[in-house]
Amino acid sequence: MGEVASMTGRIAARPRVQAEPSPAALAALIAQLGLVPRPREYLRWIKALSGDRVDLVPVARVNYFHAEAKYTTVVTDGREAIIRRPIKQLAAELDPDRFWQIHRSTIVNVEAIEAVFRDGAGYRVKLRSQPATLRVSGPYRHLFRHM
Repeated sequence: MGEVASMTGRIAARPRVQAEPSPAALAALIAQLGLVPRPREYLRWIKALSGDRVDLVPVARVNYFHAEAKYTTVVTDGREAIIRRPIKQLAAELDPDRFWQIHRSTIVNVEAIEAVFRDGAGYRVKLRSQPATLRVSGPYRHLFRHM
C-alpha cells in the first residue's frame, strides 16, 4: 500500500496540464502585452521648396520623384518642387504598392502611369500628365515584364 501512496503523491506533485487557450483568449493576451502589429504608416505629406516658399504636397498627388545630386525633384500635375531627401530614404517611406522605384534616381506613382513602352534599350514609362517618358533601368525591369 505504501507504494500506491507514494505513486499518488508523485502524480499529485506534477504540474497540471491545462487545455490550450482559445484563439480569442490568445488575441486578448497579445493585445494586453502590446504585441499587436500595427499597420505601417507611410509618408502622406512632403514639405517641398517651390521658389521662395515651402509647400505641403500630398504624396497621393505626386507623379514621380527624380533625384539629382543632393536634391530630389517632386513632380505633380503642372508643378515641380525640390526636397532635400535622397531617393533611398523616400523609397523606404513610401507605400510600395503605390510607388515603384524604376531607376536608381526615379520613383513613380503607379496610379500616374498611362502606358509602358518597350524599346531597344528596355522599358519606358509614359505618365498621364507628363509629356516626357521615364526610363526603367535594368534592376527594375521585372516590374513590367509581366505586362
